[in-house]
Amino acid sequence: MNAKKKLTSLISLTLALCMLLSTAAMALESTGASSSDAGASSYTEPDPAQEPGQDADSSAEGDASGSAEPVEPSTEPTTEPDAGSGNTDPSPDVMAAGGWTTNSQGQYLYHYQDSAVTKLAGDGFTGENYQVLYLPRQTCSSGTGTVTFEAGFYYFQNGVWANSYTYATPVRYDDIPAVKQADGQYQVYGTYGYRLLTVEGGIGALYSGRFDGLRYRDGALFTGYALGFNSDAENLFYYYKGKYKTSTSKKKLTGYITFQGKLYYGSEKSLNDYKTSPKALPFTGRRTGEDGVRRRYLKGVPYEGLGLGTESTPNLYYYVEGAYQTAESRSYLQGNNGYHEYKDKLYHATADSLKKYRAMPYEGYRTIDGKLYKYTKGTGVLFTGRYTGEDGVRRRYSKGVRYNGYGLGTESTPRLYYYVDGDYQTAQSKEMVTGYHEYNGKTYYGNGETFNASLCNGYRTIDGKLYKYSKGVASLYTGVYKLYYYSQGVKQSKSGWVKVSGKTYYFKSGKAVTSWNYLSRYTSQKYKYYFKSDGTLVEDLFSYVGNSYLSKKMIVQVSRGTHTADILLWDSKTGSYCIAASSFVCSTCEKSSDFKTGTYSLYKNRRRRWFTFTHPDTQKTTYYQYATFIVGTDAWIHSPQYRAKNIRTLNVGNYNHLGTNQSYYCVRFQTRYSKRVYDAVGKQGDKKVKVKLTKSDAKGPFGKITLANSTGKLSKNQTYDPTDPAIKS
Repeated sequence: MNAKKKLTSLISLTLALCMLLSTAAMALESTGASSSDAGASSYTEPDPAQEPGQDADSSAEGDASGSAEPVEPSTEPTTEPDAGSGNTDPSPDVMAAGGWTTNSQGQYLYHYQDSAVTKLAGDGFTGENYQVLYLPRQTCSSGTGTVTFEAGFYYFQNGVWANSYTYATPVRYDDIPAVKQADGQYQVYGTYGYRLLTVEGGIGALYSGRFDGLRYRDGALFTGYALGFNSDAENLFYYYKGKYKTSTSKKKLTGYITFQGKLYYGSEKSLNDYKTSPKALPFTGRRTGEDGVRRRYLKGVPYEGLGLGTESTPNLYYYVEGAYQTAESRSYLQGNNGYHEYKDKLYHATADSLKKYRAMPYEGYRTIDGKLYKYTKGTGVLFTGRYTGEDGVRRRYSKGVRYNGYGLGTESTPRLYYYVDGDYQTAQSKEMVTGYHEYNGKTYYGNGETFNASLCNGYRTIDGKLYKYSKGVASLYTGVYKLYYYSQGVKQSKSGWVKVSGKTYYFKSGKAVTSWNYLSRYTSQKYKYYFKSDGTLVEDLFSYVGNSYLSKKMIVQVSRGTHTADILLWDSKTGSYCIAASSFVCSTCEKSSDFKTGTYSLYKNRRRRWFTFTHPDTQKTTYYQYATFIVGTDAWIHSPQYRAKNIRTLNVGNYNHLGTNQSYYCVRFQTRYSKRVYDAVGKQGDKKVKVKLTKSDAKGPFGKITLANSTGKLSKNQTYDPTDPAIKS
């Protein structure tokens, strides 16, 4: 309901503006009768039409930049400044104390003097009409006691105080009918405009809050600093004639402002937020004051207590009234031997760090309640590993406790140790690791001379079966061990030639032979073979014994039928070439008719380091290494083909056809073997080294040799013979 329609007639308002506005405001907000429910109460400011919102940066910490602090009062002004006309509010007299009384119904009445006439307040006012009087504080008798009425605006109707009347919507002074102004009970509002009233329990109070989009203080439009509402209750605004979105507001809020003991900062963002601008936020960050001291603030208040520095230097400081460079700061950080827990991290102040009044995130080890912790950047975890204590003993820990029992060393030395109270260098430690031990699925062996056991490698018989260990892992062995053949750990009875894992053995009565033996293999022809001490056959005596065998009497047997060349040494016991020295793949001429079978001698002066050949049909010139002419034929023994006199110009296609009939006349060996013949002839001289050319398909001492038995085929990008000794050197 409209307030003006409510108070349509004969409402009189006595203003006590002779009192200071601040005094009046205090009185108005606390009026009421102490002996009854009637009385004034403070009114909660309603939400503004446009609520200021929370600034996104309100919690961000950092140095604020901007203008210097405005020279504004540090608290809200308690009196309104003059708007400029020089006038002040009129000062009507406070209603003369006529007196309070009660009637037979216990209702309160008030009599007053008006033009020498005593009148009853509210007499003749009915319906929606009330007479409003501003009355001074007064105490009167009531029954057996007294009642005190505080100064305030009292509402009367039908000749009694309307102490049940409440109307929360603010009412403007100028809404009161002018007809009552003539009797002196009402004065026109002054320079500062109208005032607003609210009513509760029959007593009116000057309104403070927001109404119709404007802010009021003690009934008048407010000018000055004030905090916001709801989510903006901690933020600072500046109101000019009740409005906060003005150019004056922005100017007043720019930079740093101290208000009610707190520091606020108006930033570019907070001053220009399109929804709630302008405002200043409680300052959080660091600021250097006029005294030159740099202080830390948290929501406008100088920070007290422990706190971290910047994110780039997360050290711990102790702040006293926002400053950390104080004697008290240093003294606090020195306490507890310099150790401080803060936000689940440990910091430590040292003599050096205290020079800068700070503690650093702790790095290192620390024993707490008998357990060892390792700290990294202030975060501690129960330590597992090895740590050398103050006594110089290096001990092992597991989850902060000294370890007892078996355990491995480092990854680089995974040996087995036995720890006693974290130490492995004890008499008990040595005793416990001696012999075989199973640990984490692996077997270790200690020889009794050291404090550790190593991963077991080698052979071991368990329950009659042979196991082979590799890095502590055992498997039933299949192969030859100590000249006997085993299958899944069980010893077998073998006889004759046996190939095991690419190695060749010869067994007699279950045991592999060693040293020299005359044996037949592929044919009835017996050859003299050499077996190493482990029973494996030596298939290249020159590589095994050395170049000294190049001086021995020999014959090179070339078979066109098997494309295999065998080097046989002279055996004085049998008077024949029967010592099996080596065998390798070879190529012979394309035409069988050009292959001259027979036995020939080689000559020292018929050798060439590089042999040049121009094909008579294609006229293409090619080159070959270590060539030795077979006198009595048209053939040379030499290496595979090269495109130039350079060991890295190999014709790979030619090499990959070794083991076929591909040459014009010659016999082609891999470079290693053509050099071997070349060197043997050089050592022994003319007619000492023989060559036998045969077309037989019979296998020699080492069978048919193919390229696959040697290097295999080379890739097309290969440029050299992998058997060439010059490449390996």
